[in-house]
Amino acid sequence: MRAGWYFNNNEWGSGSGSGDQCTHVDSVGSSGVSWHTEWSWSGGENNVKSYPYSGRELSDKKLVNTIGKIPSGADWSYSGSDIRANVAYDIFTAADPNHEISSGDHELMIWLGRLGGVYPIGQSTGTVQAAGRSWELYVGYNGAMKVYSFIAPEQINNFDGDVKEFFNVITEQQGFPADSQHLITLQFGTEPFTGSNARFDVHHWSGSVEVFFDITLGGEPLGRIKFELFKDVVPKTAENFRQFCTGEAKNSVGRPQGYKGSKFHRIIPNFMCQGGDFLNGDGTGSTTIWGFKAFEDENFNLKHDQPGLLSMANAGPNSNGSQFFITTVPTPFLDNKHVVFGKVVEGMDIVKKMEATKTGYRGKDVPNMDIVISQCGEM
Repeated sequence: MRAGWYFNNNEWGSGSGSGDQCTHVDSVGSSGVSWHTEWSWSGGENNVKSYPYSGRELSDKKLVNTIGKIPSGADWSYSGSDIRANVAYDIFTAADPNHEISSGDHELMIWLGRLGGVYPIGQSTGTVQAAGRSWELYVGYNGAMKVYSFIAPEQINNFDGDVKEFFNVITEQQGFPADSQHLITLQFGTEPFTGSNARFDVHHWSGSVEVFFDITLGGEPLGRIKFELFKDVVPKTAENFRQFCTGEAKNSVGRPQGYKGSKFHRIIPNFMCQGGDFLNGDGTGSTTIWGFKAFEDENFNLKHDQPGLLSMANAGPNSNGSQFFITTVPTPFLDNKHVVFGKVVEGMDIVKKMEATKTGYRGKDVPNMDIVISQCGEM
């Protein structure tokens, strides 16, 4: 597991033939990953030999019908001799949110490449539309698991789209139970059948990075805020915040540290709600995922032009740490002084309730009732 991504050189079907395979990770970041695998397989030409892939482990396994979008992109290439393989997204759902990550009740595949005339499980149900393209949809079973395979009529080496649209199609046309199935994992890779001296390169694969806060006010549940992180614009800043949400960040003695259990210590109506000091709880504490107190301003490309923006609190230039604020109105006077790195995508009503909390009894701008991040993580 690296920065929320995981990799597998999976050779699950190698017993149906002979050969070898090796997978290498080239780069990992909050904005995506790059990796490659080299393989040669022979025998059992109609059997899948392996499935090298990268994936995202989802800490909050939501019901599919509650998910708005699943933006993702994939840029890949293949070389070698007599290659018979697919290149596809592989997505598993299950009624049990604790189901193991590489199986489920339902499997959704999005075939961007079909090399050497290989075919998916099941039978064709006709042509459908998703992510601005036409696809041939196959439906069948792998044991007890129902498999939906969207096949691109022409190879797509560079895909950028909303994976949720494919779920919408099978929900509307195939009766997929989106209201009872949890999204378990999102994967991308290749399934080799046969070929020699093959090299599969994933130049870039990305999945949207969204995180959440569950908020309590005065000890009572208030609701959930979901954020999109602008990993493509400010990857370092987004990763710092993400790891404090997931608990991946460790302190100097190796213990997890982050926003869970911390307070919003500063509320200013018609301006912002500030939090992130999980060290002291009063705005005097700060740290980073790298172990030092502060890091530089990554860039000021994004502006404070709307409510619901996530921006870094600081004590001057290049003093970013764990503290952040959520704007409740446009704040253009902060442009080129504070780094915007995300936005609220759900739960702005919760932010407004936080903003309305009375302050002053315990100090200037300090809320009279504790506003606590009771739970947080990555979606």
